Amino acid sequence: MKTRNIFIWIMLLIMGLTACSEEEVNTYSADEGIYFNQRIRVGNILTDSTNFTFVYIEESQNEATVSIPVQLVGRATDEPRPVNIKVVGGSAKEGDDFVLPVNPVLPAGASSFNYEITLKRSTALQEEAKTIELAIEENEYFRPIITHEITDIQSGTDVTTMRHKIEFSELFTEAPVAWYTYMYPFTPQRFFLTCRVMDIPRSDFNDASKIPSARFQYLISEMRKYVADQLLLENPDPEIFDENGTPIF
Repeated sequence: MKTRNIFIWIMLLIMGLTACSEEEVNTYSADEGIYFNQRIRVGNILTDSTNFTFVYIEESQNEATVSIPVQLVGRATDEPRPVNIKVVGGSAKEGDDFVLPVNPVLPAGASSFNYEITLKRSTALQEEAKTIELAIEENEYFRPIITHEITDIQSGTDVTTMRHKIEFSELFTEAPVAWYTYMYPFTPQRFFLTCRVMDIPRSDFNDASKIPSARFQYLISEMRKYVADQLLLENPDPEIFDENGTPIF
């Protein structure tokens, strides 16, 4: 009798657990969202802005692409889902200064994708920076779930995950990584002349592994020789002079 009662109790328990499991599956529902997930490599810190300069892009290239990672909050699905990202401000003009993706989607099976903006190079960027302000807006597929992320626990500083600002120009904000200022002072004019004369891609100066300090020292030595030789000519290279007529090397 006791054995029979124990058997019945076990069967009821199994049925109860099965019912609970089925109920959880049948009634599961949760909002899903997306957010901008651009992070600084060192420290993996979220940032809500991107700064881009054309100075390291060769002059023959009239466009460049900036990618902003967009992250899913929720489950990947078997179907692609449209996302709603809009321009909400900035000084740049869509069509003239930049182009946005047409009908962007979160791909099927993906938990993230790169939102790619094409930036157009113009002479105006040599004088001032232009900006684009983007925002993720709610649609039938995604809700604003994660709107901020704390980036400094002690101060409570946070950044928005729903908006992103892009600033782009053809200006220097600082010397390139591989221009060793303790060896030779940096100026944009010296940089451009060195790249042209020594036939070095501009982007190489952003990579210290391509231009270590020993090679940089050699480049400066060669540039000084180049300028000295030009000064002996009747019609020297005009780019070796600054605005005051003084040789730049």
